[in-house]
Amino acid sequence: MRGIDKLHPLVREKAELFVEKCRAAGLNVLILDTLRTPKEQDDLFAKGRDENGNIVDPKKVVTYARGKDCQSMHQLGLALDFCCGIKGKEWDNSDGFFDKCGVIAESIGFFWGGRFTKPKGDYGHIEFRGFGTTKEIIGRWQTPDFFIKSW
Repeated sequence: MRGIDKLHPLVREKAELFVEKCRAAGLNVLILDTLRTPKEQDDLFAKGRDENGNIVDPKKVVTYARGKDCQSMHQLGLALDFCCGIKGKEWDNSDGFFDKCGVIAESIGFFWGGRFTKPKGDYGHIEFRGFGTTKEIIGRWQTPDFFIKSW
C-alpha cells in the first residue's frame, strides 16, 4: 500500500481532486493502494488460484491482471484503490457509496472499475487511461520502471 505521492504527477493531481470532491459530497473516501511492484501484483493475482494460475476459489480472486506481464495500471502509477473510510462500512455499497464515487471519478477523467466486466464490478478501483493501455505503454517504454522514470 502506498500513498498518492507514488502516482504519476497528473494522476496524483486527479487523485487529490477525487478525494476533495468525494469529501465535499459527504463521501468519506480512503485511498488504499496505488503503485505496485510486479511481485505485489502477482501476489494479488495468486489469490484464489493454484500454482498454475487456475482459479480454485472464485470468491477469493481479486484480479485478472498478472504482474510479470505488467497487466495492471497499478504497476505504472496510473491507478488507485479506495474504500469507505468508516470502520465497518469499508466495502458497503448499500447507500450507493461506490456508485457516487465512481460518478465523481469519471467526471474528472478516471475510468471507474465499477464498469469492469472481468472482474465484474471492481467498485473500489479507478485508473487513468490517457496514456493508453498497459500493453501500449509497455510497447513504448519497455518496462514500468522506464515509464516511471519518464515522469
